[in-house]
Amino acid sequence: GEVIEAIDLPEHLHAARSGPEFAGPPASSLSMREMRLLYIANVLEGVGGDRVRAARILKIGRTSLYRYLASHRQQ
Repeated sequence: GEVIEAIDLPEHLHAARSGPEFAGPPASSLSMREMRLLYIANVLEGVGGDRVRAARILKIGRTSLYRYLASHRQQ
């Protein structure tokens, strides 16, 4: 599969990440969807973009992760 990089995230979320650890803005300034995306991106980064491993860590199906990423890229 493809490797998901921080650059794949919407522009306004790039600044919400710094380094390998999540150091984003206060949760109150992010929507639940944005928080979910940042968490998924953080997990993907931690496993080198391996979507199968990320899905296991996230405790969701691989297909669900693929669908979520695909739907988010379309926006």
